This record gives sequence, C-alpha cells and structure tokens, in this order.
Amino acid sequence: SANAAVNTGLGLQAGAIDVAGGQTLTVGGTGLDWQGGALQGANTASYALSSLTFSGAGARVLNGPIFTITDLSLPGGSLDVQGGALNLTGASSIATGASLLLSGGTFAAIGSLANAGTLTKTSAGTTSLGAAFTNAGAVNANAGTLDFAGGYTQSAGSLVLAGGNVSAPLFTLNGGVLGGVGTVT
Repeated sequence: SANAAVNTGLGLQAGAIDVAGGQTLTVGGTGLDWQGGALQGANTASYALSSLTFSGAGARVLNGPIFTITDLSLPGGSLDVQGGALNLTGASSIATGASLLLSGGTFAAIGSLANAGTLTKTSAGTTSLGAAFTNAGAVNANAGTLDFAGGYTQSAGSLVLAGGNVSAPLFTLNGGVLGGVGTVT
C-alpha cells in the first residue's frame, strides 16, 4: 500500500477509513469532518489533517491510530476509543447528549475537560487524566480505575461506580449523585 492524499477536505459519516501501518493519509482543504464511522489502522499509521472537526450525532470509533487533539469539542453522538491512543490538550468538552467511551487503547488529557455528556470506562487497568475535570453529566466507572490526576469536581450529574474505581488527589462533590459499588481514593 502507499500514502494517500485528499486535497479538498473529507467528511466521514459512516464506514471506516483504514490506514496501513507505516502509511499516511493527508487531508488538506477543509480537513476532516468526523460525523460518524471509524478511523482505524496500526499504531504506526498516520493521519495528517489540516483540521479535524466533530459534527453531527453519529457513532465514531477510534481503533488503532494515535491522535492528539487540541480543544476537542464533542457536540453529539459518541466517540469510542477502542485501540490506539487519544491524547487531549487544551480546553476540551463533552456536550450534553454526547458520550466518550474508553473501551480500550489509551487516553490522556491535560489542560481541562468539562463533561456535560457521558464519560464511560469499560477497559481494565488505570486510565489517568491529568486535566482538571469538571462533571455536570454522567461518569461511569465500569471497570479498572479512572485516575483524575488533575482533580475531580462535580456540580451536578452523577458518578457511578459499577465495577470500577476512581482516584483523585482532590475530589470535590458540590452536587449531583455519587453511587454504586467501588472505591473512591
């Protein structure tokens, strides 16, 4: 296989874009508008995007490649990190009605992450978020440990321990619900 380029921009609504290991997909123009579908490939696959936007309410799957996104805004639908890595920097947000699912791969966040939607961890092991995390939506720890290394503040919504655990050096519960079975340290 060989490298590929799209010069006019690209919208992904369904299906999958699969980049082979060691290869690069370059998207110029308006960049990639990710509305749904899957971005996949080996960890050595590369996506060179002039910009990356999330729109619509589709189901999105990241499975294989490594993405670093500054100021992620997930407006609706879902993003499931199944493999590879999603690294967030800057001020990121999950809107009401949107879901970020951590079912595999790795996830890291620095800066801030504001959740008004749903954040769910279903994979084993520890997922550490260095970002200052604020919750007004739903956080579900279904497996492993969610480590909020940058602190956890909840003003509304819920944190449910359903087979998983949560740790944070500073844990502030100003409203909402803390429930389930598990450990908060």
